[in-house]
Amino acid sequence: MLLNDCIKIMVSGMLLLVMPGPTNTLLLFSGYASGIRPSIKMIIAEWGGYFCAITFWGVIVSVLAQHGTFLFGIIKLLSAFYVAWLAVKVWRFSLQTRPANIEMKTIFITTLFNPKSFVFATYIIPSIAFRELQAFTAAMLSVFVALLPLSFIWVACGKGIARQGLQQSRLWPVFFYRGLSLAMASFAASMVYHSVAV
Repeated sequence: MLLNDCIKIMVSGMLLLVMPGPTNTLLLFSGYASGIRPSIKMIIAEWGGYFCAITFWGVIVSVLAQHGTFLFGIIKLLSAFYVAWLAVKVWRFSLQTRPANIEMKTIFITTLFNPKSFVFATYIIPSIAFRELQAFTAAMLSVFVALLPLSFIWVACGKGIARQGLQQSRLWPVFFYRGLSLAMASFAASMVYHSVAV
């Protein structure tokens, strides 16, 4: 892979990663509930999830393509149901007396099911990256460079919202949790729609 390929991966990756989704929502929530420093490990968990998922999709995408679109639809539906379950979990956070902390395994599993991994593996990263080790290393480092600042921004935004909200109203955490839950539920509904529409 050339330097231009790495730059393309970083730029396209940043455009994809900046979009709101289940992982970014959880990073925002982690920054809100735990602060910036404890949430750094969540970014590491996110990177691990993307690494595994992108590698998985990149290696087997040709095999899955041979089985038609049905298998893709099933995988998308499973991802949508998991995101919907997360939406219910985040909604219930607002009913607790103490803010619940997001766990690393939750971030990792959510990222594994994140459709963005599929987009990375099939559209953004050149196919040669899944055939040659050197190209694969360069591609995954490019993804990491794109992911790190954006993930930190999501965490920092959560921390900023926490400071604003706690000063304004005790009801703010309730609206915040439920707003995040509704956003994730909408994302899950969109995933179901696109899975059925395929």
